[in-house]
Amino acid sequence: MSSKNVLGADNQQVRKKVSNEYLAGFVDGEGCFYVGFGKRNDLPLGWQVITEFHVSQNPGGINVLEVLKERLDCGYIKPNHAKNPKDNSWVLVVKNREDLVKSLVAFYLVSLVDKLFSEAEVDNRFFVFLRVFLEYLDSSEVLDDQMAIFIIDVFVVNLLSFLGFKLSSDEKIINSEFLPYIQIFEKGDLSEIFSLNFDLNLAKKIHKLVYDSLLSYTERKVADWAKTCII
Repeated sequence: MSSKNVLGADNQQVRKKVSNEYLAGFVDGEGCFYVGFGKRNDLPLGWQVITEFHVSQNPGGINVLEVLKERLDCGYIKPNHAKNPKDNSWVLVVKNREDLVKSLVAFYLVSLVDKLFSEAEVDNRFFVFLRVFLEYLDSSEVLDDQMAIFIIDVFVVNLLSFLGFKLSSDEKIINSEFLPYIQIFEKGDLSEIFSLNFDLNLAKKIHKLVYDSLLSYTERKVADWAKTCII
């Protein structure tokens, strides 16, 4: 085997060893959202709003950017400041907002699995659910921030159920207005779940219930996905 092939094989092994939790921390430290405004006389308001997601790194860390790009399945890598000869850093750029939201939500879901599941708790049924869930997410035509939060809420309810914590059996929930929704979430019928209609106020209450339950049952520190830059 040539040295080039050996090097390629080594790179593949390194990429596989980069965990989603590491990438999440990497994005938290090195990533940012860019919002700019450009004059466009052909638009109704005369301005174009530009939204991008950037993650930058020095040349030695470009492999991490490549791994992140593969995991997100979107974006492109380019020199960070091509016109500045003193800046040799690289940046991953994601411009398409729909791709960005879908990919970051999917990445966040997988990161939760990595963080909360141990090898002793592996349940093949859960990974079937995870695959179906991610496929449904990928096929979604419209995904705004509120829907992204709702999707993660639904996923967390099912994640807790597979970990042995069934929210519909919680005494605090049984006699609450949330029980019918939690029961539908736990059934896992995505078509039924995403056809639900409820106002923003109720959605916020359900989110707080789900988030607080996740912290209580797992006894782990997890950032509130409704308040972080993940979505």
